Amino acid sequence: VSPPPRSPPPAPAYVRAELTVRSTVEPHEAPVSQLAGLVSKIVAIEGPVHIDEVSRRISAAFGKARTGQRIAEATARAVRHALDMDKDLRQSGSFLLTAQQESKPPVRDRSGETGNLIKAACLPPMEIAAAAAMIRAESGEMAQQELVVATARLLGFQRVGAELAQALEAALSNGGG
Repeated sequence: VSPPPRSPPPAPAYVRAELTVRSTVEPHEAPVSQLAGLVSKIVAIEGPVHIDEVSRRISAAFGKARTGQRIAEATARAVRHALDMDKDLRQSGSFLLTAQQESKPPVRDRSGETGNLIKAACLPPMEIAAAAAMIRAESGEMAQQELVVATARLLGFQRVGAELAQALEAALSNGGG
């Protein structure tokens, strides 16, 4: 009888960038260089991170509860500026990350998170692929469905709904699997 497959070590908890800006202006009125600096800091802590999450962190840094169109547009400008200024910053689709995060994507447990961070669209494909690789390294080859469930668990999801399963399968078939 073969021993049961070992599970990979638990992933560290997802850490949100909690930044505060002392400012009398609205986020979309702030200098693009200031916002670009925030983008770099947020990505250093949370990358790979969806650009919409970066907008939310910038809003929060300015004490705003919501992220409107103007803040999203200001974030997009700041991201372009940050990509020009910060040679360590990368963009992959809708995700921002550092060169280090690109070469060795972090795998994080989102079980303590709420909101958009646990939406399938906000899961970085490179993080999904890294999680699947950790599981394969511990357990060897397995059926795609088992791998999807194990990957979801490692990322902190107890249930695998259709949207999550689709995102995981897409990431695994696009080079992660």
